[in-house]
This record gives sequence, structure tokens and C-alpha cells, in this order.
Amino acid sequence: MRLCDLNAVLRMDSLFLDPKNEDCLYKDKRKNTIMIGYNCKEPGPYCFCDSMGLENYHDLFFYDMGEFYYIDVGSERGMKLVSRLKDYDYKPPQIKCEKTLNKKLFLKHFKNPIWEKLSKNCLSCGRCNLLCPTCYCFTVEDKPDMTLTKGIRTREWDSCQFKDFTKVAGGFVFRDKRTERLKHRIYHKLLYYRQRFNKDMCVGCGKCIEHCPTKIDFVEAINKIK
Repeated sequence: MRLCDLNAVLRMDSLFLDPKNEDCLYKDKRKNTIMIGYNCKEPGPYCFCDSMGLENYHDLFFYDMGEFYYIDVGSERGMKLVSRLKDYDYKPPQIKCEKTLNKKLFLKHFKNPIWEKLSKNCLSCGRCNLLCPTCYCFTVEDKPDMTLTKGIRTREWDSCQFKDFTKVAGGFVFRDKRTERLKHRIYHKLLYYRQRFNKDMCVGCGKCIEHCPTKIDFVEAINKIK
């Protein structure tokens, strides 16, 4: 995994392994997972990960040195896998992206007309949610069997960009407009999650920008706020 994706798991761990609301299904999968990272020699044109305060969060992390790999050990579980290798003195390189995100003015501009302008090209297709490594919103469905005495409760991945996502009994939709839905996703990534866990939810991978059908770039929009 790349550094951004490793940090995405850190965001998920903070949420789903929170002692106050621990998710047993997530915990079972997570405890059987070994996190192995691989460094990016050159960040992509849409990456802005060095703006997001990423951390080292891995069991093992590989740095390509040409003929060899330097392996950084981040846990006891990782050490067990490489304990027979020799120590080596190496200073890992720092990632430097051309694209940056300036969040300084962001919080004060919830009603800025820039969001309306940004959402004009939004298709509400949900691709940004599908590709984002930190999107976790889901819906719960009860599926009764033919006897109506028992059934199955399922949890399915959902998208906050779909109009039905905030639809409640009676047909009312809390975020009916595309602007409201797009803005909610961005503020969730850069404000709401931070208010609870003291770090941005976004990890700066740029996937949502690179693969958006209409190339909506929320980083560029935020940087234009005066």
C-alpha cells in the first residue's frame, strides 16, 4: 500500500476501533491484516498528500533503493517477519507534491458561492466515494424471508452524493441539492472528522479528482478562496 492508503486505514481504525463504538466485524478483519507499504518515488499530478499531515502507520514499509529495498519496521508483528535481516542506516526520502491544499480560509467560507459554481458539473455519480479510501458511509437493510418471522440484516456501502442517501420516512430529503451534497463531502473530509479525531479525513491521494468524469477539483477551488 502507498502512504496515503496506509493513512486511510488509520482513519478507519480511529473510527471503527473507537472504544466507545467499536465495530466487531471491522475489528475481526483488521486484527488479521498485515500492513505493508511501498514508497512513491514520484507523486502523481493529482496527489497533495504532503498537505495532509500523513503519519507512518505500517507493519513494514519498503523503500526502493535500486538493487535493494530498505525496510522500515513499524510494529512487533512486522519485526517478526524481518528479524533475521541486518540493520542498515538509511534516511527515507520525504514526499514532495507539486499540488498543495491551503485550508487556512476554508472554514469561514461555508456559504461561499464557489461551492455552487463547483457543483454545476457534478453528476452525483458517486465515483468520488467509490474511489476514496476513507469513504465509509453505509445503509442498513432488513431482508425478511418468506415466513416473515426471520431475515437478514445487511450493511451496504452507500454514497453521500446520491440523493436518496438522506431520504427519510415521509420522503423528505435533507440534502436535496447537488451543491449541498458535494459541500458535505468536502467538509466531512476536512472539518467534521477533524473535530472528532484531530486529523483530516482526506489523505491527499487525489483519486477523486483524477477520476471524476467532469474533473471537479475541490483543491483548486479551495485554493482560490480569497
